[in-house]
Amino acid sequence: MQVILSWDPPTTKYYGHPLENLAGYFISHSTDGFSWCRLNSEPLPSNRYTGDFLAGYHAFFVQAVDTFGNISQPSNILELSL
Repeated sequence: MQVILSWDPPTTKYYGHPLENLAGYFISHSTDGFSWCRLNSEPLPSNRYTGDFLAGYHAFFVQAVDTFGNISQPSNILELSL
């Protein structure tokens, strides 16, 4: 089943300064809520991800990464039953 994820891109760093060096996003996935794997090895340039998944439980979170390789804290977890 096809899943399309999209999110609001961040515009500021955690301390309120403008975010000017965003490289993209990493998407992580789990089928049990405990073991996670990153779905992409390079940062996604847009705030949208499309993937095909089997029926069952799926959870996802997103992390932003800057051009220096700094990775943000995880987003809230999205849980789906397909």
